[in-house]
Amino acid sequence: MDMDSQDLQNYDDKCNGIVVREAKDHMKQLCKKYLRFLDTSISWGRINSGYYVSLLLNYWIYDKLRAIYRDTINYEINIGFSALQLIWSTFDKSRSEESYYKKCAPDWKMVDHADWEKRKKLYDYYVDYNDLVSLARNYDKECKYYNKIKQNQTIFDYFDTLCASDPDKCPQIYNDCKSYNPKNNPNIVLHLVAIVLDCHKLHPILKMNRQPLEHLDWEQKLAIQFLVQLQFC
Repeated sequence: MDMDSQDLQNYDDKCNGIVVREAKDHMKQLCKKYLRFLDTSISWGRINSGYYVSLLLNYWIYDKLRAIYRDTINYEINIGFSALQLIWSTFDKSRSEESYYKKCAPDWKMVDHADWEKRKKLYDYYVDYNDLVSLARNYDKECKYYNKIKQNQTIFDYFDTLCASDPDKCPQIYNDCKSYNPKNNPNIVLHLVAIVLDCHKLHPILKMNRQPLEHLDWEQKLAIQFLVQLQFC
C-alpha cells in the first residue's frame, strides 16, 4: 500500500480537494494510496476472508496519520479520519453496499486506544501466524521466524492480564487467537521446541537442566521438559 507509483495520479481529482486543516499535501498522498487500495481490493482474495481487514486497514491509516500529525494531536487525526471517510462515501457509490467496500471504511473509533500499538501487533500476528509457523519449520536456519513468534509472547502476556482484569477493554480478536499463544498451545510448543533444537546446539540445552529452573525462561523450560519426556536428559 505504501508504494509510490504513477497510478496514484488516477486519484488526483478525488484527493486534491481533501478537507483538512493542516498538512494537506501529506494527506493528499495518503488519500491516493488509500483509494488505490480501495479501488483494487475487490481483486484481493483476503478482503473477504476472516482476517479482520477493516481493523488492519484502519491501523495502517492511524499509523500514517500519527506520522503526519506527530503522534499526539488526536484532534487533527480525528479530522484526517473524517476527511478520508467523506472521500470513501463518495468515491464509488455503485459499490457502497458491497461487503468488501464497507470493510474498507475509515473508522477512528476502531483504533482509538492508548495501547493501539500492542493491539496492532496482536492483529498482525493473527494474520501472519500460519505463514510464520510454516516458515519457521521449513526455512529458518537463522531462526528469524522463530524469533518473531517468540517475541509475540510479551503481547499475549499483556492481553492475558488486561482481559482478566478489565474484560470490557479486551479486543475481540484476543479470544480468536488464544490458541496462537506460543506458551499455551501444545502444537506450537512442539514446533517451537523442534525449532529450538535446530536453532541452538543440543549440548547447551542439556546443560540448562543442571541449572535451577527459576533462572530459565519459559522457552528453555519447555525444551528441557520435552527432552526429559523423551529421556534425552
